[in-house]
Amino acid sequence: FSLSARLSENPEELAVRIRKLLGITEEKQFSWKNNSDAWKDWRNAIETVGVLVLLFNDVENEEVRGVSLFHPTLPVIGINSHEKSSSRPFTLLHEFVHILLSKGQEEKPASEENRSEPEWNEIERFAEQVTGAILTPKDIIKKEQLLLNRSTSSEWSIKEIQRLANKYKITPLALATRLLVLNLISPLSYRKWKDNWKEYLTQNPPKDKGGFATPAQKA
Repeated sequence: FSLSARLSENPEELAVRIRKLLGITEEKQFSWKNNSDAWKDWRNAIETVGVLVLLFNDVENEEVRGVSLFHPTLPVIGINSHEKSSSRPFTLLHEFVHILLSKGQEEKPASEENRSEPEWNEIERFAEQVTGAILTPKDIIKKEQLLLNRSTSSEWSIKEIQRLANKYKITPLALATRLLVLNLISPLSYRKWKDNWKEYLTQNPPKDKGGFATPAQKA
């Protein structure tokens, strides 16, 4: 496995490179009928470039959503099967970015690392920015009808964000956070939407628990 990335790279440019590497086009992404289709294609794309993807189910996703093993020949990404199908691609790509950083000599296995928590937070923030950019490319999302002639300070409804998130097959929270990163929504409007979203989830708990994982997928 020879693919790599550096922390010095621009997250948006790195995302374009990764997306092209994985072969996920705009047409393919918008052809997915549901979150399961999206998960399968992202997973197949990651495995095609030489990473083993597996599922584990013996811990709750509040404890760990995903894990990556920096094996030099066959890196491994493990995804918690309790993850919602709409969340799995983000977790998968987030761990993939960590693997690329490890190949770029930017990360080591946890047992060999001595970074401080603030330093780790910077790496996590970088990985999240790249992942968001892979799932919702800047040049594509800026053309969305809902964003045209809209000020950053305008408020967003739950349904508007849900509609956009469903188009890209990601979670509404990931979509709203991406708008914030791109300065398409103000911090104040984002916080208001996020508070409304928390209240919405309290009243409407998600029913998607991730679905069935076959013995082969868990092995």
